[in-house]
Amino acid sequence: MKALLLILIFISFSYAEGIDSLLTDYEKESELSNKTKDESAGNLIVYTRDDLERMQVETLKDILKSFRFFPYAENRTSHPDILSQDPLSYASKSVRIYLNETELITSITGSGFFLFGDMEMDFIDHVEIYEGFPSFDFGVEPATTVIRLYSKTAEHDEGGRVKVTIDNKGANKQNVYYADKTDDISYFMYANHTGKKQDTYEHHGETLGRDKETNRFYGSLSTQNHNVELHAMKQNGDALLGSSILLTPKDSNIDMSFLNLSTNSKFLDDSLILNLSYNYAESNFDYDYNPLTNIFGTSSIDYTMIEETFTSSLKKEWELDSNTITVGLQYRYKDFDSTDVKINNSPVPTKGDYDEAVYSTFIEDLISLNDKNVIALSVMKQLYKRSNNYKDEDA
Repeated sequence: MKALLLILIFISFSYAEGIDSLLTDYEKESELSNKTKDESAGNLIVYTRDDLERMQVETLKDILKSFRFFPYAENRTSHPDILSQDPLSYASKSVRIYLNETELITSITGSGFFLFGDMEMDFIDHVEIYEGFPSFDFGVEPATTVIRLYSKTAEHDEGGRVKVTIDNKGANKQNVYYADKTDDISYFMYANHTGKKQDTYEHHGETLGRDKETNRFYGSLSTQNHNVELHAMKQNGDALLGSSILLTPKDSNIDMSFLNLSTNSKFLDDSLILNLSYNYAESNFDYDYNPLTNIFGTSSIDYTMIEETFTSSLKKEWELDSNTITVGLQYRYKDFDSTDVKINNSPVPTKGDYDEAVYSTFIEDLISLNDKNVIALSVMKQLYKRSNNYKDEDA
């Protein structure tokens, strides 16, 4: 282990009636039967709370390093991209990432994996990873890999905790969470700061870095049938090689902000589920170059991207003997604007505004043959409406 732990402060307190009660609750929550897994949805790997603690998992990256088919990798800007390191496109669009029932997504990449593939795990209770072709029940758009993260809750983690870590390279992390509940309502609040220090690299006479600083807040408020979540992140750091394949920066920086507000509601004995989610992301890219060492005479490239997505999903489920039938209607609107582009501090005309609306409906029948075998029959119809003369598609 490269990092030497210098400081670890762990303070926890609980309103449980006694240690025996707390341990009993913990054991129950660690049982796979209490997880929301659905093995019919694909090849499933579950990491329980006990697994995460025994593995000493600090970030999602620690889990994904052992991916069987596509181990964790990063692209030229030092962001997670397990399927490709092509600087001109993001190939891990089909890798979907969820926090509870909400898909974390950015418009331009089509996946939240770009921002959250190496997220800290201190507020996560357990993880499910589906490989292969998952169920249509998961989301609006197709996926080959689905990563579902489930946050800690007041039911299991009532009380609070403070944690501080520092290593010998100067990396540090501080976070705090607090959870409480009454007979009718529960809430969970989490705040974190991470300062990541990583090795530098020499490339074409320039020293390239990958250091990052991240601040995060997550909060949830729940009743028996309704849940509201707020998730905000601010990240600033080095961009390593940058997004240009022809130039090597002497200094590169990415400043990113992300905001998610989502609701989840259940009706008719939990058989009717309504999910609403809004994501906003803003990214500022700044690259400085030595104009004497590149044939273009470029001294700087700066641009800003603003992305928004709105997703709604309504699903109805019927339990009929050995059949579970689900019908779903889903809608997603995506928009991004990258028109604020400057080269050598001069504005560059671009056509960077783009929006897309995705309409989809599906029906799925899970036929239970026995306790261990299920047949899944699914049909989905989709329509993609696009702007800027891009061709509409249906599937």
